[in-house]
Amino acid sequence: MKPGKAFGILTLVLTEFMVLGCVLPHAMFVAEYGRLPLHGRDPFAIPKGSTKDEVRAALGSPHDRSVKDNVEIWYYHGDLFEMATYRMEFDAKGRLVNCWW
Repeated sequence: MKPGKAFGILTLVLTEFMVLGCVLPHAMFVAEYGRLPLHGRDPFAIPKGSTKDEVRAALGSPHDRSVKDNVEIWYYHGDLFEMATYRMEFDAKGRLVNCWW
């Protein structure tokens, strides 16, 4: 094989890996959660006492939810790798009582 052709093939393969490395994490996240992470939206900017509808309007639908003892927690991921997970805690009346990271 000629050196120029080998270099061209290597460049093509490396380019494909780079493209997949950029696209694949996004695609996998959307496949798992149905939408992308927050990316710049600040959960801490939402005032305590906000309703679930107000939180949903500001941040979108949660990536995950849990309910225990009349407390509902919505989970939002701030990045593709779930290293920044925000938790929005609602009381039995559906009002935001706490937000933590």
